[in-house]
Amino acid sequence: MNCPDCGCENPEDARYCVKCGKDLAPQNICRQCGHELVEGAEFCPSCGQPVQAKGKDNPVKARKQKKNREAKIGAMQRLQTKYHLPINPIWIIVLLPLILLTISIYFLGFHVPKVCRPLIRTIEENGYSFGCDDELCGVKLQDVSSISSFRLEYRWDGGDAELADCEMDPDSPDALICTFPISSSEGGVMISAGDADCESTPVVYLDAERIAGLQENSQQKRDVSCAAFSKDVEGLVQQAQWSYEYDPLYFKVRLDGLTQYETLAARYQWGDSTDGKISCIVEPNNQYFCDIPAEEPITDLDVWLESGGCEEHLQKFGATEIDWQNFETCSPDYLEAMQPVDGNFYYACATDYCYAWVPNISAFTNAVIAYRFDGEEELIYASDCEWGNSQEGVMELSCSILFDEVPEGVTLYVDNDGCLVNLGYLNKGQIETSQESFSQAE
Repeated sequence: MNCPDCGCENPEDARYCVKCGKDLAPQNICRQCGHELVEGAEFCPSCGQPVQAKGKDNPVKARKQKKNREAKIGAMQRLQTKYHLPINPIWIIVLLPLILLTISIYFLGFHVPKVCRPLIRTIEENGYSFGCDDELCGVKLQDVSSISSFRLEYRWDGGDAELADCEMDPDSPDALICTFPISSSEGGVMISAGDADCESTPVVYLDAERIAGLQENSQQKRDVSCAAFSKDVEGLVQQAQWSYEYDPLYFKVRLDGLTQYETLAARYQWGDSTDGKISCIVEPNNQYFCDIPAEEPITDLDVWLESGGCEEHLQKFGATEIDWQNFETCSPDYLEAMQPVDGNFYYACATDYCYAWVPNISAFTNAVIAYRFDGEEELIYASDCEWGNSQEGVMELSCSILFDEVPEGVTLYVDNDGCLVNLGYLNKGQIETSQESFSQAE
């Protein structure tokens, strides 16, 4: 016999469906005694029991369903009692969109950045070092230049995280040097690293005691380094391996040495308290040139040399060394015209001469080029100076610098009615390079 509701096959004597519990008994049969009933009867004429309507659920199943409902209601009541939670459909309406939004954001990629475990592992494997002085702390990291958007952060105790200044190590292209200022407050600093794919992750923590030790070690190294620098400067002065000259534009100091130092600067102070610091330029012939802006008519000038945080006094110049009376014939217009010309000239050299061109001074028709060879006192005036148009149509002064053999160097000047202004310097290497180019052009 098949169930009329679900179609499941049941035994012939089954009263209820084994699958869905549907009543399978005929409508006109008493379910208590099996006696045939008269249509519309409410009680069985044989056993007197009430007639049960067809389709009513299985009483066993009904009891189970009732029991389950009672258990659920009891659980809900206990939950309300324990956590004091109002079980209200409004909560579902409010929380469901938030849950769905959170899931959507995560799968769209706007999730919390992951920790930089691979980056930290790279830093630890490749190695890093750090140091501190009175003003800065620095971290040198090896082989991190290929990491995209690498950043180093520092956070002093009680402060906010800030980005360190990072740049490539000029002595090691694969290394990165990051620096940050020393905090005025006592405490340690947490150094963290991150990149484009993950948030900053701690690398190392430096406490106050360790920072103090690094500063002391740095000072000791600086003392040793500065002692060597001071000795080199003193030796240069004692052996007279330096010289100077000046005009109303610049006080020029030339140093025949110290090129073992990659950087060199000159700090200066004039007698009127005008001071400053300029970078010195190294030439291929092991010379440093330091061009200090002149302060005519001030005659007092103090000069110090600096390198790598070390400083040594060079000399104090006074009225004996600086005599501005030699430049009384210099007109302001001429000095103003020579300001951009200083060091800005063209030259070409052949076997026994160099030819120099000076632009932008055509208003001073009496101008002439003069020159002095290294180691010589004599100032030589060019005898063949002439004015002519360059390829760009600019009027230029051109003169020859004559020599029998290639000099170690030659200083060029422009003289206008007795006002001698430094034009620039050519060393032996520059002259020989120009000679080779000239020879190839022929």
